Amino acid sequence: MGPTKPIVTNNALYEARSGKLIQGEFVSRRDIEDYVNHHYLALPVVDHQGQPWMLDGKPVYVACNTRRWTIRRSSSLGARIAKAWGPGLTS
Repeated sequence: MGPTKPIVTNNALYEARSGKLIQGEFVSRRDIEDYVNHHYLALPVVDHQGQPWMLDGKPVYVACNTRRWTIRRSSSLGARIAKAWGPGLTS
């Protein structure tokens, strides 16, 4: 459940599970973030260098700054995130 989780590849958004193109031809990261803010999407979390956070080899997503998830459900994921960063839910 929750928002659609895209991955960013070559300035385009693709659905993380199916690889289906959501929207393409973005000029910058800011254009991508503006698009995501106006649609029901959640971008993977990135650090200050622009590298995505990874947990067990999968990107970590945040919605409303409180819920964190990866692409696949994992019963241990919520517990690990809750210990590290606060309340966590898997999706």
